[in-house]
Amino acid sequence: MAIGVCQWFGVAIEIASISLSSSSFRKSAYALGFLLVAFSIVAPSFQAADLIKILGISGFENAVPFKKKHWPNLEEREYRISQGHDSAAVLLIDGELIAAAAEERFSRKKHTGSFPSCAIGYCLSEAGLSLGDSYEIAHSFDYAPIRTAYSLDPISDRLYREVFSREAVLAQVHRHLNAFPDDRVKHVNHHLAHAATAYFCSGWEECLVLVVDGMGEAQSASVYHARHGKPAGICLTNIPVAEPVPIVAEQANGAARCLLISCGASP
Repeated sequence: MAIGVCQWFGVAIEIASISLSSSSFRKSAYALGFLLVAFSIVAPSFQAADLIKILGISGFENAVPFKKKHWPNLEEREYRISQGHDSAAVLLIDGELIAAAAEERFSRKKHTGSFPSCAIGYCLSEAGLSLGDSYEIAHSFDYAPIRTAYSLDPISDRLYREVFSREAVLAQVHRHLNAFPDDRVKHVNHHLAHAATAYFCSGWEECLVLVVDGMGEAQSASVYHARHGKPAGICLTNIPVAEPVPIVAEQANGAARCLLISCGASP
């Protein structure tokens, strides 16, 4: 994950690149921490006296097994071209980042997409909490809006049902976290999470956010007009696209003076 913050007309340039660190803990945890800020935009209302506790998770446990089942004998690096690697967990309480960890730090399996049960346990223990104390779980993808597109082909239909669907994510939650309530598991659009990462780190009240990612749910690039504490999508470019940056920049021209750039890392 690399985050660039640029204000045009030569006023200021700031770049913070998490990918420069060799620690996958810092890379995954930083991105996930601000994923939760994106989730806070759509989180349900809480009573004023309540502490808002949000447990963010990433990873699709079945992604690589599904690919190996349907496309055997590929090189190992080809199986890593999939959604849901680098699973991790992070705990946010009332907007404060309490703890974060990548699952690979416990399993010792690099880039694992396994459900981050050990990372979750670590985050809760750091805050002195049990799972029952966590009000919400947020997952870093939301495939439900494009369900129909996956139904057009038998294999992609199974991919959706077995890997990307809410039911598949809930099955993992139930398997690893016992009887955690379904209504307390939410999903965040992947590019919205990237946009929130850049926006809430910038310190600006209003700006454009350009997200350039290898693959979100269906987008490779998107632009958000962020203001009043909320990024609103104004241009989404679907996969594949040869030149996503000029396309979205042209469509977003004039919406705001400041531009943030959030780039998803390649597997």
